[in-house]
Amino acid sequence: MRQRSFALLTGIAVFFAGCSLDTSRSPVPPSWETTLELPLYSGAVGFKDFLQDSLISTQPMGLSGDSIFAFHDEITIDRVEVGDQLSIDDIHRSFSQSVDDVTVDNSHIQEAVTFDEVGVDPIATSITSQLGTIQLNNIDPQPTDPFLLNQIYPDINNIPDGTTTSIPAFTMQPLVNPFTFDDFDSATFSGGLLEITLVNQMVITLGSPITIDLLELSGVDTLAIPGATVTFPTVIVPGDSATGTLDLTGMTLPGQILVRVSGSSAGTEGNVILIDQSAKSSSFVTRIGARNLEVTSATARIPEQVIADTSFIAMAEDSNKVEDAQIHNGELVLGINNQMGIDAILSLTIPSLQDPAGAPFTIANLSLTAHNQQQQTYPLSGYHMVMSLDSQRVNYSYEIQTVSTDPNKVLVTSQDSVVLDLQLQGAGSGAPITFATITGLIQPQHQSFSGALDMNSDSELLSAHLSSGSLAIQITNPLNETVSGAPLLTVVLKELFTPTGDTLRIGPDQVIQPGLNQIDIDLTDHELRLPRNDQTLHYAAQVRTLYGEVGTYNLLDTLRVDIDVRDLTFSEVTGYFTQDAIVDSNSIALDNPTKVQEAELQSGVMSLTVENHLGLVAEVHFTVDEFQKNGSRLDTSFALSADPNPQGIALPLPGYVLNMPLDSQYVHYVSRVSIPSDQEMTLTFGDSLNISVDITDLSFRSVTGLIDPVQVDIDTIRQSITAFPDELQGIEFNTVNLVFQFESNIGLPVYLTLNLLAENEAGDTASARIENWNIIDNPVVEVPHAERLINLRPDQITAVGSATVGDPTALGTVATDQYLDGLLTIDIPLELILTGDSRIEAPANQVDTGLPSELQRAVLYTQINNPFDFGTQVEILVSQDTLNFGTGGSAPPDTLFTLDLIPNADQLDSLVLGQDQINLLSDSTYIKPIVYLLGNTDANGNPLPSHFLSTDSLKIELYGSVRVLVDTNQEGQ
Repeated sequence: MRQRSFALLTGIAVFFAGCSLDTSRSPVPPSWETTLELPLYSGAVGFKDFLQDSLISTQPMGLSGDSIFAFHDEITIDRVEVGDQLSIDDIHRSFSQSVDDVTVDNSHIQEAVTFDEVGVDPIATSITSQLGTIQLNNIDPQPTDPFLLNQIYPDINNIPDGTTTSIPAFTMQPLVNPFTFDDFDSATFSGGLLEITLVNQMVITLGSPITIDLLELSGVDTLAIPGATVTFPTVIVPGDSATGTLDLTGMTLPGQILVRVSGSSAGTEGNVILIDQSAKSSSFVTRIGARNLEVTSATARIPEQVIADTSFIAMAEDSNKVEDAQIHNGELVLGINNQMGIDAILSLTIPSLQDPAGAPFTIANLSLTAHNQQQQTYPLSGYHMVMSLDSQRVNYSYEIQTVSTDPNKVLVTSQDSVVLDLQLQGAGSGAPITFATITGLIQPQHQSFSGALDMNSDSELLSAHLSSGSLAIQITNPLNETVSGAPLLTVVLKELFTPTGDTLRIGPDQVIQPGLNQIDIDLTDHELRLPRNDQTLHYAAQVRTLYGEVGTYNLLDTLRVDIDVRDLTFSEVTGYFTQDAIVDSNSIALDNPTKVQEAELQSGVMSLTVENHLGLVAEVHFTVDEFQKNGSRLDTSFALSADPNPQGIALPLPGYVLNMPLDSQYVHYVSRVSIPSDQEMTLTFGDSLNISVDITDLSFRSVTGLIDPVQVDIDTIRQSITAFPDELQGIEFNTVNLVFQFESNIGLPVYLTLNLLAENEAGDTASARIENWNIIDNPVVEVPHAERLINLRPDQITAVGSATVGDPTALGTVATDQYLDGLLTIDIPLELILTGDSRIEAPANQVDTGLPSELQRAVLYTQINNPFDFGTQVEILVSQDTLNFGTGGSAPPDTLFTLDLIPNADQLDSLVLGQDQINLLSDSTYIKPIVYLLGNTDANGNPLPSHFLSTDSLKIELYGSVRVLVDTNQEGQ
């Protein structure tokens, strides 16, 4: 800021306007008033006067061509590398290999035992069912033709009509009338009654006696039917009737007969009657009916007849005794020969055969055609045969009901019959009936089975003393439903010997309960003896039942026997041991948060140390699947001497690649100790090889997998902020851009955490934090609310942070030489928020006015150009000492005046100074303008950003106009 000093030149530029001389008095030295103009202050207030820092530059604003000031700085972030942080903890595993690694695989075998077929022989019977006595329907009484009076007493024809006379007693002339039985043509009766009723409708009496004879025609002859005579011993008066009964037993009647009436009449018994045609034609009739007719043969209308019987078929003698047995294979073959001349219907029930619900086997309403044969087969599978153990027979009942022949007449005899052939058999003619289940007695079962269990081992065992092991025999018995009748088991294992030297035997006659049976034998202290050429354990077993126990059996089920030999370990073994007789195959877990899929080893050593307590010269062969080089797994071997002192090798691992599945973080190793295989030897268990595996100093050049986060520290960044002068007070920056831009070749997520701290010389601080920002997805990181840091007017900004490399849920690759670097850009356009305290302080200028104390009047003129787009207030301070403008002065400065300015305007104002103000300017003094920036606001009075163009400068011109009294009487003035 330029400083100017101004001196008042007395006597120059004296204006006489308004001056007069007094001549009326004695001479007095003259005095007069004069007006002087003098400049006080001229200067400009703009940002370019304060922003002298090299980091302050201008930048275009909008399209108008204007530019604003901006602070811009770039700070390089030093490169950091992942480095040697890709490592895992040392791995240590110790194990022993000893002769108890000579093992026999677990061995299992299952045997199935089924019973022989249980059943009974087929049974058959032939049933002849004769018709027997035949029942005929009753015959309702039917009349014969009338017997006329003039036929039995012809003399009445000689009596003239109209004559009144009596008829004397007389002997009847025999008369014959035909009669037909509609229900039969011929019948031989074994029972029944024929009822003959004589109805007298004549004018005379009948009898006594009256005799009725039944006759038959034989060719042209008329023959009396033996025994077919009925006599009425009493008189039958006119209008009355009498009935006689004829027993038909043993009698044969044709369907057409002659009824002959003979006997006598008492006439009118002396009574006089009128003789006319009505009297002459009066008559009597006979009515013939029958009831309870039974015939032994007949050609007749045969009503329904019933033939029924209940009986049984005895079973053949058999050792299988049935109480209740479900048939597996069986059928009923029914042959029917209807030898009758009439149709019939057959119903057959066999109570000894029942369906699963308990209902008896039934054949209902089977039609039988007259004089016809048929055969029906009925499957019986699923039916139960039910009977008593002490009465082995099949009960049955049947009914044959003939069909009425009405209206037809057929010839039948009591000897007519229906022949039923019943045959119960298995699946086919003559086959036995077999059962699926049975409750009863069954013939003794003797089932045997044998086999061998493989004693698979890497060695050939001749003898072995067992220190542990088990033999488990599990028997599942679905055959028996009851303990009674349960089978017995015996098992012999030929190559296994008890501690006493006996062959191992289960049983004899171990009861096999229904359901699950478990037999467990501890083989500790047993001995296994095997021929070299047959490394199998042979067994022989027998399952048998005892006769005489009533049991319930599921004959179609299978009894299963599972034999398991497992977990055999030995205290001493004699045999031939193969090259791989002592083997340990196991895994070592990588207990590390990083889940490795592939890793190139940068360093590491695998050490194998062996203590040989076996006393054998051998070779140790060690492989690790997951350590690979040139496509081959780690494979090493070394000779092992009989020396019991530790011996081994160390294998450098750099150049190896570790490969493994993400979900199985194990290093799998196989340790094989080869011993001679061509000689018989005895190994006592308890001796061992102690092997230690140590993998140390394991670190990686690169790792692909689920990387446990690796923290990389970023060097502390410190940036001094010197670009903003003290003259700018109460101003806040609206836009501050602090941007970190990172560059990295890391193939994993990198999460940045930064803490930024701004400090000013007063000790005030402000901070900002960036947390877990993935700079791989977005390498540009903008510091949030950065204006809070800058508006503190800091002396410096410090950034401290770290980058976390990796995400345990994201598959990726990280290497030691991968890096992270970047650039911090600070960009602050002077787009400001003006607060109530926002101001610019111009430098203080010294003014030496030399004003006399006799000033009559002083006017201060101000001409100010305000180019800003917001209002300002200018305050003019004066003081005798520049130190008073700061906070450490002895006295505060005085305010000459304060002036409010409108935006974007030139403003000319004048101020009449009072004596106090004139006194402030009378001596040498300093003037300091302070410009208060009022700023823009919205409708609610909230501050809006205000812009300062690089060309904006507020110009201030101060000058005075003073009136001075010039008095020559005052010496020295």
